Amino acid sequence: MSYAMSLPLVVDPIAGESATSLASRLAKLNGAPRLIAFCSDLGISHRRLTNGEPAEIEHIAALAGQAPEPLLFWTPQHFGPGWFNLGCARIKFTAFSRSLTRACPTCLQAADLRDPSFQAGHRGLWQLSSIRGCTIHSCALVTLPAPAANKDLYDFARLAERYVPAAAYRIPEGDWELERYLIDRVTKEAGHRWIDTLPFHVASQAADNLGVLLTLGPDTSRRASAINNG
Repeated sequence: MSYAMSLPLVVDPIAGESATSLASRLAKLNGAPRLIAFCSDLGISHRRLTNGEPAEIEHIAALAGQAPEPLLFWTPQHFGPGWFNLGCARIKFTAFSRSLTRACPTCLQAADLRDPSFQAGHRGLWQLSSIRGCTIHSCALVTLPAPAANKDLYDFARLAERYVPAAAYRIPEGDWELERYLIDRVTKEAGHRWIDTLPFHVASQAADNLGVLLTLGPDTSRRASAINNG
């Protein structure tokens, strides 16, 4: 489906991409030096976009000539003090990692970082601190270089330009079970098991603790495990 008002230059949609990532790719393709400048030029509130306000998400979708529903689903939407909607889940802010940007190294290496169309996107799931891998490529996420200014934190396409390619760490198939459970919490209605009744941030912490216990042993501190997991 195409929309009136779409920009002359648009990028291809990427499954699971957040609205800020799509906006960043549009900004790069259309010659804007920064996402925040792109938003200002087009009458988009950068702050409201990064907070996932539906009107701004729909504006980005229209500019890209894309349907808004996938972006609305995959973009964390702030709806009250300390809470976000993401997919089917309501999630406390403590379950997010919104002070750094992580991405899949294989996705990045598959795209030409110098190409203005830049066919790699930042998935909304990757803002969750307990999501540490890319399910498409079965590899661990990497942290992109920090921006010079905090307002550029969501300018994914520009942050990716500074990424220095590194070998991807492949996650063994048997290590995905807990992470896939959390992804299911986002993509599907909650089930009826005891863990399904827990708030997402509590279930996420429980999954993390169980993963540490199973992989690193009962004597490993939480701080050491966090460092080990990047």
